[in-house]
Amino acid sequence: MKRKDAIVTIGATVVAGAAAAGAAPVAAAPAEAPRAMRELLDRVVPQLSSQFSLRVLPADPSGEDTFEISGTRGAVELAGTGISALACAFNWYLKHDAGGQITWAGRNLEIGSVLPAPTPVRRTTRFPRCYVFNENVFGYSVPYWDWERWERELDILAINGFNTAMQQIGMEAIWLDLFTEFGYSEAEMLKWIEPPAHQNWQWLGNIQGSLGGVSRELIDRRVAFGRRIIQRMFDLGIEPVFPAFGGFVPSDFGERHPHAPIVPQGEWYGFERPAWLDPTSELFAEMAERFYAHLHARFGLPGGYSVNVLHEGGRAGNVDLPAAGKAIQDAMLRADPQAFWLLLAWQENPRREVVEKLDPTKLLIVDSVADDHGQWLQKDAFWGIPWTWGYINDYGSTTIVEGRLAAIARQLPQTEALSRASRGNLVGVHIYSEGIDHNPVMFDLLTDSVWRAGEVQLDAWLEGYVRRRYGAADPRALAAWRIFARTAYGEPERPEEGGQQSIFNAQPALDAKGASPFIDADWLYDPHEFERGWRALLEAADALHASDGYRFDLCDMTRQVLVNRGRLLLGRIRDAYGRKDRAAFATLTTEFLHRMDQLDGLLGTREEFLLGRWLAYARSWATADAEADRLEYDARTIITTWGPDRKTYDALRDYANRDWNGLMRSFYRDRWARYFASLTTALEQNTEPTAIDWFEHDRAWTLRRDRYPAEPHGDTVASARKIAADLGES
Repeated sequence: MKRKDAIVTIGATVVAGAAAAGAAPVAAAPAEAPRAMRELLDRVVPQLSSQFSLRVLPADPSGEDTFEISGTRGAVELAGTGISALACAFNWYLKHDAGGQITWAGRNLEIGSVLPAPTPVRRTTRFPRCYVFNENVFGYSVPYWDWERWERELDILAINGFNTAMQQIGMEAIWLDLFTEFGYSEAEMLKWIEPPAHQNWQWLGNIQGSLGGVSRELIDRRVAFGRRIIQRMFDLGIEPVFPAFGGFVPSDFGERHPHAPIVPQGEWYGFERPAWLDPTSELFAEMAERFYAHLHARFGLPGGYSVNVLHEGGRAGNVDLPAAGKAIQDAMLRADPQAFWLLLAWQENPRREVVEKLDPTKLLIVDSVADDHGQWLQKDAFWGIPWTWGYINDYGSTTIVEGRLAAIARQLPQTEALSRASRGNLVGVHIYSEGIDHNPVMFDLLTDSVWRAGEVQLDAWLEGYVRRRYGAADPRALAAWRIFARTAYGEPERPEEGGQQSIFNAQPALDAKGASPFIDADWLYDPHEFERGWRALLEAADALHASDGYRFDLCDMTRQVLVNRGRLLLGRIRDAYGRKDRAAFATLTTEFLHRMDQLDGLLGTREEFLLGRWLAYARSWATADAEADRLEYDARTIITTWGPDRKTYDALRDYANRDWNGLMRSFYRDRWARYFASLTTALEQNTEPTAIDWFEHDRAWTLRRDRYPAEPHGDTVASARKIAADLGES
């Protein structure tokens, strides 16, 4: 299903991000794989690039990717069936021979000045699709990234074998182009289009025009930036998937087109949804034709399109769903005969009636959580439609140590899923996480397994993981990871809870259990055992402190220990308040706030945990102060109130909560301090505590424009040691 055709380009200015509106990126031909691979090596290991030689293997008739590694010390040959296989060969060698690692959350490239001799190997994957990116990544993680951060991300995706990825940057221009042809002014559409951190929910058909709109200048900059991303994706063998036209239109579209068969869609968590134009109508066909014409003019022929009708609710009305599904696919294929439609298995979707009349060879279903809770088990392996196996991690891009390592090691598609006769047309794997920068061990395990033929022995795999992540086979670090693998990365009774959230980030209440309104879990693992793992990791600091991966993990695990301690403290605070023990209440609440202060300081030592970096990214896209303020509001809102009013706040507030330096101090700590003060007054006066309007409190923070550090400061190891001494034994 991978695209092999080249795409016409108008000029090389695309690569510089400044092409004319009609320019389109050009796909890299297989013959260009060595050039693209050499450029990748020059970026990620410039000091060692010349020690690699590159060779293209003949394509396998089955379409399976293969790589080979051979050579001697200082002269390593990488061979692969294309750029993706070559990139995976490099990563396999780096991890399993050179003892290095590249992730977005720490890297280890201390592998010497001369490459070690490789273990000759030939490996093949049976999965032509390796997909990455939840649509929500474009709101929770990447909406305002700069080119340096995008370039690093694309290189990481390539070396891990991802050959298909969502791309939404600049997509708003297509809707602007389309609706100004169908009765709307540019000013109306600029107000209707959501700003970047909320925009992807608009293309999902969930929200519209709620957070103040965008400028034409911002759209133009994002279009040029999007083309630059797509060009690099093509160079690295990564096929982009864009939002498709599924019939979502402004909610007042029927007033301007009275004869259009419009189905109002109601609300989504308090937001007014766009209306749905019946895909079986002539007007839909006309609009779809224009939509794809604009898309191809601006971005080329990406080949993959994603739309999920009735996503998380919505109303079908009198629409003939089988005919609607066929009309949506027919419109794609008329515009691009090689297109495929990517559908998400989530909640009720994909609905069988939507796909039953479609060409299954032009579909791809991503089963969002495909382990022993996967929809493929309930929906007859999607009735023969090609699908991918994988997981969601990091809901809302929250900072949680979480995952199910043993489940993935046991159920990986190369083993259990592939061995089942009921697997259907399983063609690939995916990581469908809502966020980036967290839990690199999950990423490493899944992508490593794609090239393995049998079940992963997790304990042995962890030994290799510790060596390559930290640059040494430290027994204390390995002992720590064995504990992490059976606690935070184990198999909780309620895996749908999404990990142990920070109680510090919860809206203050004595009975709070989680920050997100969708979390209602108390303990998913033994926090005392997890803390023993953390102390073992900390004991390795003298040996491993120079490792970037170690310092990230130490920061992250120390963070999790502190928030776990906060949860334990809250229970004691609740008991003291119930007993009306004012002295104990004062002591315990002081300690609770002290732990939050410690956490804020710790988080400031790593760039991955900086509110200042997030806000600086957002402001960097503006051309004037007023626009910078609007973009900062967008960035502040998505991680706190989520929406602009009480109705949306009550439904979604704190869904994307973060343990971040600056956010912990100025937002979460302030909430708890205010809450504890109100309870203290109630104890002193023997009255009920005064109610606090949390929406107004939180909204006021989204309107602030105070600055926070955008660069890390302090030392992670020193901070963790100080915290350990202060905590004492658990």
